[in-house]
Amino acid sequence: MSTPDIEVDANRLLKKVRRARGAPGKKRPILVEVCGTSKSGKSTIREMLYTFFRRAGFSVHTLPEAAGTIEVGRKNQYFYTLRAGAYNLSNLLDRAEDPRYDIVIFERSIFDHLCWWTLIHKEGLIDDKTLLKMQAFYSQPGITDLLDAVVFLTCDPETALKREPTLVQKTGARMNPKTQLVLTEAFMETARVFGPSFKTFRHFDNSGDDHVERHPVRSLDS
Repeated sequence: MSTPDIEVDANRLLKKVRRARGAPGKKRPILVEVCGTSKSGKSTIREMLYTFFRRAGFSVHTLPEAAGTIEVGRKNQYFYTLRAGAYNLSNLLDRAEDPRYDIVIFERSIFDHLCWWTLIHKEGLIDDKTLLKMQAFYSQPGITDLLDAVVFLTCDPETALKREPTLVQKTGARMNPKTQLVLTEAFMETARVFGPSFKTFRHFDNSGDDHVERHPVRSLDS
């Protein structure tokens, strides 16, 4: 993935924000989810988009992911995933009609949550029936339609491990080759099945040496 790829999509979204701001009637913010596999550049892209839209003159708000906010520990992955889903959905609903902002950027939201249900099913932590119930709930149009765009970033497991500090590679529960392979498979499977459920769904492969650079995204009409 290169910065020009991001610039093209960011400028498309910029035009949508401008149309929304100029439209008559009640205003609602444009909601964007940035999510993906380990070490794929989620925080970098979120920061780039935040800066891009602020420089374009829009009020922008970002929300942290559930992992750094909720109090339920990961020892019981099922309950943790339930709590993360409640956090994501609550934030999405709260911001969907928030008049204070032109655009809200979530680092992980509903699509990411669908990925995690697929993952813990692959790990044998929930049965088929539970998976289908959770997928049916979180993929219903009343929820997926709240998001105007999903930016889905991936990085192959080998590259992800190379980008992780050596100490964490040795001790991390998720940062090991076997777990990263299962995680990537779960996320890609979810993208194939549920990506079309969202208004705009963009996938960027951020593997290799040509991953996105940390410099500002430019407005193409400036």
